Order: sequence, then C-alpha cells, then structure tokens
Amino acid sequence: MNHEEILAVYNAGLEAVIKLVLSMSDQIEELKERIKALEGILGQNSANSNKPPSSDWPKKLRSLRTKTGKSPGGQKGHKGHNLKMVDSPDNITVHKIDTCSGCGMSLEDSPPSEHNRRQVFDLPPIEIEVEEHRAEKKICPYCG
Repeated sequence: MNHEEILAVYNAGLEAVIKLVLSMSDQIEELKERIKALEGILGQNSANSNKPPSSDWPKKLRSLRTKTGKSPGGQKGHKGHNLKMVDSPDNITVHKIDTCSGCGMSLEDSPPSEHNRRQVFDLPPIEIEVEEHRAEKKICPYCG
C-alpha cells in the first residue's frame, strides 16, 4: 500500500482501520506458515530424510591439514629425486627446424648448432601371464 491508500483507510474511520489490520494479520500468519514449511524443506538432508546424498546442499569443507609456515613445494636445500638421462635411449626423435621463425628463410641446409635434449621414461604395457596347474590322477596297476 502507498501513502494515499493508507490515508484513505484512516479517513474512512476506525472500522476500516481495524478491518485492514486484521486482514494484514491474517496475511502475516499465512506467510509465517509458508516460511516454516520452507525452512523444514531446507532442513532436510540425506541424514534425516529419505533424500539421496547427492541432493544435499554443498558444504564448505574445512581442511584437516595444519599450517606449517613452510612454502608449498620443494624446500630450499632439498636435493630432489628424478630419473637420470641415459646415454643410449631406445628411440630418438629429432624435431627439425625447417624455417627461421624471425625472417621465414629456409634452414634445411643449415646444420644445427646444438640440441636441447629431453627424455621421457614410459613403462611398457602390462601383459597378463596365465599359468595352468594340472594335478595328475593315476590308477595303481597293482591294487586298482
């Protein structure tokens, strides 16, 4: 309601004001009931109803890790562990440069000044080995 409508009810007399207040009171009670019903729906989860866990509201999980004050990753002075490059790899793939990235001229006849080497270590595919065990059965020729 706006200012003019409220003033019109006031000017209509005491009975009009009482009627307005009672109707607003009824509306407030209806809204309270709707809020209570909606809060009941929001309060349901997989622990207290038959709803599946996937329908639960996302909860912000707190990390169980405690802060150590160290920066993430390898710490200063740590040697580290990695696979060392081998002198004779099984396969060598050369990634050739045919043209200059600056001017676009052909570099096919120019020998490389150096190579940047990187090695990738792959595990061979796993193969299943099937072993069958056979237990012999024999009939004794003497006693049967």
